[in-house]
Amino acid sequence: MPVVLVFSRLRTQWHHGMAGRTGLRYPSAYPLLDRLHPSDPDAWDEALDDLQTMERAALDLFDELTED
Repeated sequence: MPVVLVFSRLRTQWHHGMAGRTGLRYPSAYPLLDRLHPSDPDAWDEALDDLQTMERAALDLFDELTED
């Protein structure tokens, strides 16, 4: 659940290109992940993996919504 909250807090931190959103701004994500797991590198890496999974799912959904 904590990574879902991080993802939610990044809702305004998307890169946009000519074709729409292209991914999250990771410099905005890193401080939030640092606060989530300040002294556990393995948990930090796992949280980043989870965040990237949510990012990919969101990008796929954005693509579906704009395919008309």
